[in-house]
Amino acid sequence: MGQDYSYTQPTSSSEELDITSLLVAEAQLYANEAQSNFTVAQEDQYPAAPEADEGIPRTCYCGSEPVVETSYTPKDPRV
Repeated sequence: MGQDYSYTQPTSSSEELDITSLLVAEAQLYANEAQSNFTVAQEDQYPAAPEADEGIPRTCYCGSEPVVETSYTPKDPRV
């Protein structure tokens, strides 16, 4: 009905070779990245937003006025 499968544990020496080859490959990858001409684009710089005492921005990033309201939920009815 079924097929017989066999599996043997790798010896410790073959495990070391696998780890070593992975470390070598990783080192080559980092070396290639260091030599790459690819440069990271400059970060976008946004002007500091003036904030109210509560830390809520006074201006909305979308260009309209921010809406500040109290949130009422069943768990926090704020009664």
